[in-house]
Amino acid sequence: MTLNLNVFSPRLIKLLILLVEHSDYVPVASLAEKLGTSKRTLFREIQGCNRMLQPFGMQLETKAGVGIRLLGEHADKNRLLKTLMDHQSTLGFYDKEQRRMMLTAELLKNKSIVKLLNFAQLFDVSEATISNDMDLLDEWFNRYRLKLTRRPGLGVYLEGNEDDVRKAMTDFVHMQLEENKLMDLIYMHRDKFDFEDYFSSNEPNGIMSLLNRKILIRVIEVLKENKEGYLQKMAESSFIGLVIHLTIAIERMINHENIDIDSFLFEELKNDEDYDKAKVLAEYMEDEFEISFPDAEIAYILMHLKGAKLRYMDSSLDDDLQVLVKDYDIKRLVEMVIRRYEQITGVSLIDDEVLETGMITHLRPALTRMHYKLEIRNPLLEQIKEQYAQIYENSKKACDVIETELKQKVPDDEIGYIAMHFGAAIERLNQRMQVNRTIRIGVVCASGIGISSLLSSRIRSLFPEIREVKPLAMEDVKTGIEDEVDLLVTTLVLKQQLLPSVYVHPLLGKDDIEKIRIAIAQSKTIKNDLFKKDESLTDKIDEIGQINDMIKKLIGQLEVIDIPSKSTFDQLIESCARYSSADDQVVRQVHADLIRRESMGSVILENERIILFHAKTTAVTEPLVKVLLSDHEGFTDIQAKNAAGILLMLIGSPSLKIHGEILSQISQSCIEDDRLSSAIIDKNHGRIVNEIENICMRWYRNEMLRRMP
Repeated sequence: MTLNLNVFSPRLIKLLILLVEHSDYVPVASLAEKLGTSKRTLFREIQGCNRMLQPFGMQLETKAGVGIRLLGEHADKNRLLKTLMDHQSTLGFYDKEQRRMMLTAELLKNKSIVKLLNFAQLFDVSEATISNDMDLLDEWFNRYRLKLTRRPGLGVYLEGNEDDVRKAMTDFVHMQLEENKLMDLIYMHRDKFDFEDYFSSNEPNGIMSLLNRKILIRVIEVLKENKEGYLQKMAESSFIGLVIHLTIAIERMINHENIDIDSFLFEELKNDEDYDKAKVLAEYMEDEFEISFPDAEIAYILMHLKGAKLRYMDSSLDDDLQVLVKDYDIKRLVEMVIRRYEQITGVSLIDDEVLETGMITHLRPALTRMHYKLEIRNPLLEQIKEQYAQIYENSKKACDVIETELKQKVPDDEIGYIAMHFGAAIERLNQRMQVNRTIRIGVVCASGIGISSLLSSRIRSLFPEIREVKPLAMEDVKTGIEDEVDLLVTTLVLKQQLLPSVYVHPLLGKDDIEKIRIAIAQSKTIKNDLFKKDESLTDKIDEIGQINDMIKKLIGQLEVIDIPSKSTFDQLIESCARYSSADDQVVRQVHADLIRRESMGSVILENERIILFHAKTTAVTEPLVKVLLSDHEGFTDIQAKNAAGILLMLIGSPSLKIHGEILSQISQSCIEDDRLSSAIIDKNHGRIVNEIENICMRWYRNEMLRRMP
């Protein structure tokens, strides 16, 4: 075993350094004063420390009324001191997020007023930094109705009632715990040191010190030995929640920090049929810890039991937290919620038995929680809202059924869990349809085929299972594309469109991605091969001739040009227009069209360091491509974002469909194949020309195979 100093807080390391320098006991009051903390906090710091000192053959020894000393050989102490000093020099490199987490833990566990200087010394930063950290933490504490009160010249302390402090502590610990690992320890390991190792491995130590390790281990042992059937049926997250609640509650009861509860709510809970279960569980803990559980603490245990999620549903267990809420049929309610979700999304889910069973299992305790106004913590809520926003919003609307039927508002945390059930059902539906579905997606943007190409690349990377994603111009949509695509993704509202379409933002946010995912699930394969009009050989030869002419002209006009790196953004646009043609009238028209296009928003590939200037213009009849490079490392104008070069692409108005396709292929290659962007960054003129020629050749070869299979 090795000494893992990462799990020691800065204060604990300083304490050990002080003790190494003394051979005899050091008074606790003296140590607390030197470290700028209380004696009580000091004793909390050294919990579990001896196990971590075992690799050095040393241990801490405390003696009531005398102090603390470090036992060990002189050589071992010197080795420990060197290790501690080396590690202490790195403590200032904690990142700000980690420091703020540690500061939050310190504030939660210190009930007395603490000077800012003490925190500054603890984290080796300035008082101003600590003050700024607290400003940022105010919002988090306010969520729990807690207030960081600062007294000039005295310090800071946390103000709020005991119930809210415990909720904050519980949520904070949940945020740091790796619950899967903890459940493995609870169910697979017997040695109490396995638990200590687990909590010691959670960095930083200040966070885990919110849980008293000794109490935690004893709580887990009592629960494991408990024969009550309902404990074994709890879902893992609910069991962990109960463990954390009991650990925090018992330590705070030992420290005479008691909790209150509304008298009317308590009377209702006391008359609940499961109150005796909570009372029996409290008695087990009373025997183990030799303390007395007040009525309010028993009521809070009942809240955890009543709100527990179960690992599975067993309709025969009427006595084990599964009593149906009276006066309505849960199954009927679940079916109504699913039907409502179907109406909102158009996705058929009512035949998904897994969804129905899971929803029933969840709603049984959820309805009880709502009835008693009991809160449940969903640790994934923010992630669900962010990553699956559309599913969450649809689930929230579907839950209006519950509010209408039962006059009960469904809390956001509960909606989050319900959204997870619907999300899983949609994934199952996608998997079932995958074998039989080959969707072709067309992408059309108001700002032109350039943005359509970029958006197509993004969609292709997000949905690799889709057979074909192709950028389209507005002309393509107007002339009819029903034979070519099954679903349109568009950044503008399309009227009188025969194909199903999804309206998205050009930057394709998380909500947009979810809309596309749902649209794919709703789409069905359109097989038009039997009804598609056969092209004559003459038509195919004419198309091939047009492609040949286009490629020749594009390559013939291709140029790579160096321009001043200190050009303003407007000057960059002017340079593109100037090098587009020797004809002044063409230059003026191209400049006007580039300005018009840029007014819709610039396209800058920051990772590839390329600016895409593209426009549709009456000044050209064939697609035109130019590359303009910075004559130094990158363009200095802040709007150019240090781009190394510009890819100019112009297309005629009107234009042939193949014109848009070849330019789309070139712009997509900037993102999907780094060979072109690498050549631009390296400012290698020959490689740039070769790469664009290769892109054209690959596209040409694919078009020949498609037309003359």
